[in-house]
Amino acid sequence: MERMAPGAFAGTIADNRDHMRVTFNHGKDPSLGDKVLGIPSVLAEDGRGVRYEVPLFDTAYNRELAPGSRPAPTARASVSTSPPTTSRAR
Repeated sequence: MERMAPGAFAGTIADNRDHMRVTFNHGKDPSLGDKVLGIPSVLAEDGRGVRYEVPLFDTAYNRELAPGSRPAPTARASVSTSPPTTSRAR
């Protein structure tokens, strides 16, 4: 299990928020591919990690997914990560 240090998302949220999108299964779902489900309307770090809310786009594929996401649409989530492009001296 990965652990994220407090503040680990702050720079990414500040620098890349306008480019963030929400996909199903990291864009690798066989039927949805990389279709965007929505754009975060709320995105911030909290005491547990990242808190976000995503209004779903009004699309046929989202309407097909919606029944399976109830009653707890925020029960599970994951993030894609990449190592930093610069190294830090220790």
